[in-house]
Amino acid sequence: MNTILVATDFSADARHAARRAAQLARAPGAAHVVLLHVPPALPFDVELDLRANAAVERALEALAAELHAESGTAFEPRLAGGPVVPTIAGEAAACDLVVLGARGVNPLRDLAIGSSAERLVRTAPCPVLIVKAAPKGAYERVLVPMDFSPDSRAALALAARLAPRAGLTLAHAYDLPFEGKLGIAGASPEDIERYRRQASEQAERMMDEATAAAGLAPERLVRVLDRAYPPKLIQDTARALRAELIAIGKHGGSMLEDLLLGSVTLHTLAAAECDVLVVPSRRQA
Repeated sequence: MNTILVATDFSADARHAARRAAQLARAPGAAHVVLLHVPPALPFDVELDLRANAAVERALEALAAELHAESGTAFEPRLAGGPVVPTIAGEAAACDLVVLGARGVNPLRDLAIGSSAERLVRTAPCPVLIVKAAPKGAYERVLVPMDFSPDSRAALALAARLAPRAGLTLAHAYDLPFEGKLGIAGASPEDIERYRRQASEQAERMMDEATAAAGLAPERLVRVLDRAYPPKLIQDTARALRAELIAIGKHGGSMLEDLLLGSVTLHTLAAAECDVLVVPSRRQA
């Protein structure tokens, strides 16, 4: 992490995000932290707009100073103009991580048109951390859903770096392709059970390969493999673990997942009670 971008609208959730960014910046190889605000334009009165921006700039500088005094982490206040989400995404092009709160100052509007957090996750070129709770220290319990796509492997690697002392629980929901048709085709219950066992063993081998490639110590890891609906497995495991962070790939392994945000990722972003880190496997143009 060279640069962390924190988007703020001065809401309570945005302050939680800034505090989490400060905690992450204290890790080895401390990052430069930018505190960004994108004010709405006032379309009818240029002079009033200029006065409002001057007042917002002073408030942003005061917030940066307050956060510095509180955390010991220096924040660079930055004011930028333009449409909020595209402007933040543009600023993110030069950053390694974007951090923002799950809800802004207008949650009813977000519900109507899709949250700013979700829209930013779709367009940001780098990983995005959505902060849903006030930080109480470094992450200790992290859940990483794995489908073995490049993005999920990138999520595992970044989670291990951002939370170097945390325990990592890796969860994978496997299935048996065309299981419903096996019985129709004349497969016996014993055959179907054997195929299920083979699917489980293949998932275990792929989990071993992914963790070895990430260079993670086995004692740091807990693995959860189950025949289950992936979003349900993620939510059930997160609750049982009392996870503080879910680190998930931006896209899954299918073409449809690549065209969309990723249905499992989108479900997790909406339903998770803890912070969510969404990671692409490579920086997007």
